[in-house]
Amino acid sequence: MLRHRTLLTGTAAGLAIALAVGSCRRNEAVENPPETVSAVRLTAETFSPDRLPYEEAALILAGTTYPVQLRRESKADGIHFLLLKGEEVLDREVYVLDEDAFRIRIAAGVEYQPPIPLIEFGKRVGDEWSWRGHVVTGAERQSAAASITTAEEDINLAGAYDRGVRIRATLEIDGAGSAQKLQKQMTFWFAPRIGLLKREFGTTSTRIPAP
Repeated sequence: MLRHRTLLTGTAAGLAIALAVGSCRRNEAVENPPETVSAVRLTAETFSPDRLPYEEAALILAGTTYPVQLRRESKADGIHFLLLKGEEVLDREVYVLDEDAFRIRIAAGVEYQPPIPLIEFGKRVGDEWSWRGHVVTGAERQSAAASITTAEEDINLAGAYDRGVRIRATLEIDGAGSAQKLQKQMTFWFAPRIGLLKREFGTTSTRIPAP
């Protein structure tokens, strides 16, 4: 499924991102060259961020790899990606898709209120934005802020050389003392028309396609 290379290219209006296989077109008109990365718009139509990208996955938890099934369920509170070993749910990702953005609500058992926007539709690759809200872990609720950055990046997955967009959310969470800040990162890699290929929640939980 991933044995190909995806390339991010823009149209003259900068409104689409296409999936190209093989080499770039040799006869591209000189007077209408491909747009730069900064001109590529982030849209739901071209990234399909809520689709199931594959069914067989590898879940890496604290250095241990588990072969799992990836299942998508649409519920009232969002889009659930379940990582299953048999009938046991080893991990769960919950996203929210609306007309403005694709957001993460739950990651590795932590809930973000409101959900963090990973893709703000209409923005361009290279843009940044911010978030403020709360992080909820069990009965504990903490104030937090995040900066979200975007960049084009090559991804090497399951022997394929894929090109996509990397979204990184860097969080600062208030600690018990006023001067204490807990920092953590969540990183996501999206490919056009494929969806969310890979994600990392800090250094403890990674989801990738099965090798």
